[in-house]
Amino acid sequence: SNETCRSLLALAFDDTVARSSDLTPVTATDPPQDSRAAEAPRFPVAGWDRYASVRFLGQGGMGQVFLAVDPRLHREVAIKFVRGDNPEHVRRLIAEARAQARVSHERVCKVHEVGEVEGKVYIAMQYIDGNPLGSLAGELTVEQKVMLVRGAAEGLHAAHRAGIIHRDIKPGNVMLTQT
Repeated sequence: SNETCRSLLALAFDDTVARSSDLTPVTATDPPQDSRAAEAPRFPVAGWDRYASVRFLGQGGMGQVFLAVDPRLHREVAIKFVRGDNPEHVRRLIAEARAQARVSHERVCKVHEVGEVEGKVYIAMQYIDGNPLGSLAGELTVEQKVMLVRGAAEGLHAAHRAGIIHRDIKPGNVMLTQT
């Protein structure tokens, strides 16, 4: 992961600044630490006791995803919030969570909970600390690519067996982690 690389480089060059983690929890009132943070959307729920915001991860057509910490279970989670208040997007997000929760496979992200806070619907999911396949494809051998695509296909097969069709399969939506 990027954090592991930074940590190893810091150890190699004895750089204490590079060793500091950028997964420090922040609140909506904290000032942005860099220009990327200034452009990132704010966590939709300030002062929420259920999850503590860490940072913005990304967004798709109908939702924004944030890295957060679950203080009860001491784990990182990815929380997807619906952007805006479109009832159709809310319905689709809940349907997505229910469908995904039916799949139990090591290559499919687990859903921990669906809920609503301050009128905002969310899905709390397993956080995958990795990189999208699309960003690493140029560094991989043909054999590695074949193995990764096979693994992704196994996860998709598990979803298909549960009656789910993923409608946005692309290299950016396949996360790679080192195991």
